[in-house]
Amino acid sequence: MTSPVTPRWAALARDTNETKIQLALNIDGGAFPPDTDARLLKSDNVHASQSSKSQTIALNTGIGFLDHMLHALAKHAGWSLAINCQGDLHIDDHHTAEDVCIALGATYRKALGSPVGVARFGYAYAPLDEALSRAVVDLSNRPYAVIDLGLKREFLGKLSCEMIPHCFESFAQAAHITLHVHCLHGFNDHHRAESAFKAMAVAIRQAASHVKGKEGELPDEPNDQSRLILPLIDLSESDQIITRKLLPKTTNIYPTSKTSATPAYSCTPNETPPQATPTSYMSTEGEKPAAGAGDTSGGPTQLPPSGETKSSSKDAPATGAAPAGDKKLSGAELKKKAKEEKAARRMQAKVMQTAAAPPGAAAAAAAAAAAKGKAKQDGGAGASAHGSKTAPRTAPTEPPKPKATVPACFSHLSMAKRMSITQADKDVHPVMLQLGQKMSTFAISDSITRAEATLLAFKQVIESYTTPHGATLSRHLTSVVLKNQIEYLTACRPMCFSMGNAIRWLKLQISKVDIDLPDADAKKQLGEAIDAYLHERVTLADIVIVKTAADMLTDDDVVVTYARHRLVERALLRARADGKRFRVVLVDDPFERVGLTHAKRLSAAGVPVAYSHDLGALRTNLQGATCVLIAAEAMFSNGAVYARAGTCDIATVARDLQLRVVALCESINFTERVSADSLTYNEIDPERNSSEAFRLLFDTTTDKFISMVVTELGNSSAKSVPAILRKLEEL
Repeated sequence: MTSPVTPRWAALARDTNETKIQLALNIDGGAFPPDTDARLLKSDNVHASQSSKSQTIALNTGIGFLDHMLHALAKHAGWSLAINCQGDLHIDDHHTAEDVCIALGATYRKALGSPVGVARFGYAYAPLDEALSRAVVDLSNRPYAVIDLGLKREFLGKLSCEMIPHCFESFAQAAHITLHVHCLHGFNDHHRAESAFKAMAVAIRQAASHVKGKEGELPDEPNDQSRLILPLIDLSESDQIITRKLLPKTTNIYPTSKTSATPAYSCTPNETPPQATPTSYMSTEGEKPAAGAGDTSGGPTQLPPSGETKSSSKDAPATGAAPAGDKKLSGAELKKKAKEEKAARRMQAKVMQTAAAPPGAAAAAAAAAAAKGKAKQDGGAGASAHGSKTAPRTAPTEPPKPKATVPACFSHLSMAKRMSITQADKDVHPVMLQLGQKMSTFAISDSITRAEATLLAFKQVIESYTTPHGATLSRHLTSVVLKNQIEYLTACRPMCFSMGNAIRWLKLQISKVDIDLPDADAKKQLGEAIDAYLHERVTLADIVIVKTAADMLTDDDVVVTYARHRLVERALLRARADGKRFRVVLVDDPFERVGLTHAKRLSAAGVPVAYSHDLGALRTNLQGATCVLIAAEAMFSNGAVYARAGTCDIATVARDLQLRVVALCESINFTERVSADSLTYNEIDPERNSSEAFRLLFDTTTDKFISMVVTELGNSSAKSVPAILRKLEEL
């Protein structure tokens, strides 16, 4: 491997209360920097290593599977990488995995330096047997991550699966890059995770590769023009393929005070890509791309033939340049031009978001964007490139469909909304923006995961908070800072009961902070309180509930369960690990089919499973069963169970057949509210909502259908919820 003249390397020693990390990185392979920590070079217990002429890899994080993933990342990215970490693994893997990836991201940013003279963009697909992942990287100094791996297992080795997406996010935030990683398909979680790391490795290697021209361009090749690296967009669950036609390098993609040229590309629905093309980007030699969203002219951009590119670019006046008299633009004119360029970039971003939306929504959004763009062009045609005439857009779009409305009698029901980040308040923390997007797209769905993610996000908000002069932390943090974060999360998706309980608890802890306590001590105190609360009310609670439920099962039991919930799944796997032999009848949600993965995991553990894909034959499926095991999203104070839609149907039939119905629920999900039906508190499914009908996500099962409730405080009847709530208040 040929290294650049200036080594792109860096070393880091990062010591915190939880971890002690030494790290050295050379982006181009080869030797490590001279200031590498001596403890790192003397590390003996290396789990993943490689030594060759071009690369040296030595990893010891204390988590074997994390070492395996980082080894794949370094190997295929062409890095030399050495990591040694001593973390608090006696607690769990969270701090170690998170801090290692933060340190790696910070070191990568330091080693890369200013992203000048590199390709900047990179994207790649990486397969591993049946799994296929896609990664897209932009070395943009804009930290953002969108990760969707679809992992189903709880652990891979000693690394919890929930930490794997968090590792990508931590790296992207610390490295100040934009990172999108999606696992497109695959049923083995090990393969899904590894293919994702390999895809990221190839993409980031491409993005950091040196170029002869400006960033965003490929090096010149004989008889060919440089092309911008722009990824192909793959619309999941759709037959549409949108290809972005790439422009010659003469197009200026970074406007300055002397030019206002903006990137132009065309999105062509249903266009079939070239067959057997070995390259990962598309050439458009001899084609004339249509005007993109950022082209203020509104008409087609005329590109010269490849042989005339250089001369034409010299002879043609720069866009927005002074007239022949060399008259300089005034300050007001320059300001007006900058506003027009910013508006054009926003239009381009909206079109890119529209391309990733479902077909119906994409058509409506495209029509709205086109109408808005035309209105802007009518008012600012004088600033269009080369004086081209304004023409209406001719991109093929479907007419916007009428917006589905909910009948007035159900208008009190809430629904998740996929809000754009640009619609959020300017004071919303980036980690909250990311969390809100995950909640609105149901990447985080169950109540406990949402509550846990919310508290951890608030912990980061508190860590980055500084009390303004003349204010106190206990008052300003709650009334100003937290208020904006909560409003944004609620706008993305209605708050679940566990989130409400957690936020009320957090506000109480903030109000107890001494006003004379220094900010650093107050933030440390609140962070420790959040960790202790999650450990007690979530981690330990789940362990106790799972063990209690597993102990209730006996040999030859026939257990009926519905769809998939982590508590039920863990309890059944725990009972099987204890040597108990039983059978499971799994009735799946007919709309989401999440139980199929549950059935596969139970079957892999040696549990006989009878799978039913809907609720159509409940009495037949429940014949011969001994108990029903369900999980609750919340428990009302009158003993009613709030759970996935369809739970009430199973509980009703089970009672008719004299079966015992056991509900698993953490006490953090208990609420003092009362509900006797499924219409008082509920959510509308945003994916199944029309003017004719809509689907509710949850239902309410009254206490008479519930035989027992298992919590971390013990087994009780559904009527005991008020007593448990009073006990929790005393504690």
